[in-house]
Amino acid sequence: MMNLDAYVCDTSPDKIRVKVINESVSKLLENYGFKYEPDLNDWCLNTKSDQQAAAYVFLRDHEICFANGPAGWPPGALFEYWREQGLLSGKYLSVSWRDKDNYYIEEK
Repeated sequence: MMNLDAYVCDTSPDKIRVKVINESVSKLLENYGFKYEPDLNDWCLNTKSDQQAAAYVFLRDHEICFANGPAGWPPGALFEYWREQGLLSGKYLSVSWRDKDNYYIEEK
């Protein structure tokens, strides 16, 4: 099983949130412009929606996973939508959970 070092847990029109499990990822995020937000316990990038696809490419290229779920617009679904729209290309690592302690990663 692949290790889950970090994953994009939420994307809103003005922010991308990354949950870090392995602290070695923090410096990478900080160098890109993410800031740690203690209230959320996540690393966040305040960005306009038209710049988010570029941030997704950076995260994907550094093997950061994208959360997926059965409904709504989780980051993985947003990656797939932007790929269909031609804003992104290539595969990404999706993470989903069987229960609170068991996750699985797959390439999509």
